[in-house]
Amino acid sequence: MKALLLAGGLGTRLRPLTDNIPKPMVPILGQPHLKRLINYLALSGIDEVVVTTGYRAKDIELALGDGSDLGVAIRYVNENTPLGTGGAIKNAEKHFDGTFLIFNADILSEIDVQAMLKHHKQHNAAATIAVKQVNNPSQYGVIEYDADYRIRSFKEKPPPSETSSNWINAGVYAFEPAILREIPAGLTVSVERETFPALLSQNHKLVAYRYEGYWLDIGTTDKYLLAHRDILDGKCRTVAGHSGSYISPTATVSPEATVVEPVYIGDKAIVDDKAVIGPHAVLGCSAYVGYGSMVIDSILLDGVKVGQNLKVINSVAVNNCRVYDNLISDTCCEF
Repeated sequence: MKALLLAGGLGTRLRPLTDNIPKPMVPILGQPHLKRLINYLALSGIDEVVVTTGYRAKDIELALGDGSDLGVAIRYVNENTPLGTGGAIKNAEKHFDGTFLIFNADILSEIDVQAMLKHHKQHNAAATIAVKQVNNPSQYGVIEYDADYRIRSFKEKPPPSETSSNWINAGVYAFEPAILREIPAGLTVSVERETFPALLSQNHKLVAYRYEGYWLDIGTTDKYLLAHRDILDGKCRTVAGHSGSYISPTATVSPEATVVEPVYIGDKAIVDDKAVIGPHAVLGCSAYVGYGSMVIDSILLDGVKVGQNLKVINSVAVNNCRVYDNLISDTCCEF
């Protein structure tokens, strides 16, 4: 079984974190998100992955290679210019001759892909869209469907008065390859706003798959922080083995420091005397927290150095930055 991962976005909402890291490669507890997703798919029975790339494409290819270390075969399709989600799918058409899955690569979930594929086949769908129930759907693409799961309409960010549905597009799809013929080649196309409504108007059978597990779009700094809190609290099982606290055996934590669980302290990280780490603190490889400093509800990526007697709260410090002042609800990229 094959999967297509849409990984070509610029990640502008995550800047400055994505100034030097492609959005799908931002680390989740020390490992690139895209690598974690591929590991999860391999365990779910996917044996071949096609990755669409654009921004910093070489970084993605160097990190993932041919997939042999991840238990899958990986192929890459690069976009010289952004083509949108629909254009990126069309651009990878030659790699698919049977039913396949599509994932937006900035989604963190624990969707059962085999159950979704079974649902897709049982309903003889041309395309199946995973849908997730949310309290306030007005910031999302809303999907209305009937009792047989057949999709009847798409509404983009509707006010509450215009829809009775609170099921949104979860960014995971099952496609039959014939659908790809309906997407124009060489153009910028949105699968959400253009392709799906067009398919519906042509009476193609589009089906909703109700997904009720963990789901989060990690495309903003706030959501990136939330993802780590949820993982440490055990709310997301995709990142296996990391609910609760983890302190690397190669990390050095002073006996005079205070660790408030849950935390993640990566390889070769150093926590100095009187420092306070946690709760919900993540320290990447070789991160350093100086004497008397506090890191709470925050992420220090690899190589970050925090000076003495500082507070880092609800913030992200990008790779190798130096924190010289208190960092409260902010992103640090000082070098």
